[in-house]
Amino acid sequence: MSSNEQRPNKTSSVSIFFVGIFLMIGLVVAGFAIKSGLNSLSKNSTITVKGSASKNIESDKAVWHGRLSYLGSSQAEGYQTMQNQKEQVLDYLSENGFDRKNIKVDHLEYYENIVYSNGNPVRNGYRFNQSFTIESNDIDKIEALADKSTELLLKGLNFESSAPEYLYTKLNNLKVEMISKATADAKIRADEIAKNGGDKIGGISSAQQGVFQITPINSNEVFDWGMNDVSSRKKTITSVVTVTYFLEK
Repeated sequence: MSSNEQRPNKTSSVSIFFVGIFLMIGLVVAGFAIKSGLNSLSKNSTITVKGSASKNIESDKAVWHGRLSYLGSSQAEGYQTMQNQKEQVLDYLSENGFDRKNIKVDHLEYYENIVYSNGNPVRNGYRFNQSFTIESNDIDKIEALADKSTELLLKGLNFESSAPEYLYTKLNNLKVEMISKATADAKIRADEIAKNGGDKIGGISSAQQGVFQITPINSNEVFDWGMNDVSSRKKTITSVVTVTYFLEK
């Protein structure tokens, strides 16, 4: 062999061998890392759904408001007349089955009555207002009063009767039930969505209760800040929750 002929470098071959081994180990480790990462990503994936529950209810209390008005020629005359007319109203309400102790009489309001003639203000006596309020669980009785109390006009009284306000006083008793049903509805929705994606839902990541909506039956009105209808005797109460679930493979 010529002295100029190069011999194989054993050190170089060994280095290449170990580099190859390390590269294979690195690829195996990287594969496990990628698989672990994918499993972790799947485990930490979430799905957010809304659930709702509705129930029809009937009001258990009604509130009636009435207002007596009078235009007096002077403060003294107007005050005395209003005292007499207030007693007539209270007598009428008593005759219709409402105990005086259950009738709320607001404070007497009055102000100088101003009218305009040719653009100029003219004093025209004093306007007096007196409001009456009755709350009762006998809703039929309140409805009858609201319908017939304008009979006071026949007595010469300037009297206005408002439509009843209908209340439901047992809402707190229903809240837990409604939230539970809304959460169950959210789980059903989440299960269906996850199943279609080849996953299943795990535990709850977070949950948020929405506002309660109390609307007239068959109404589609919904407000972000909630609704509490008082115009209808029969209502629908709706509870909404937003739930985020973990997804599992």
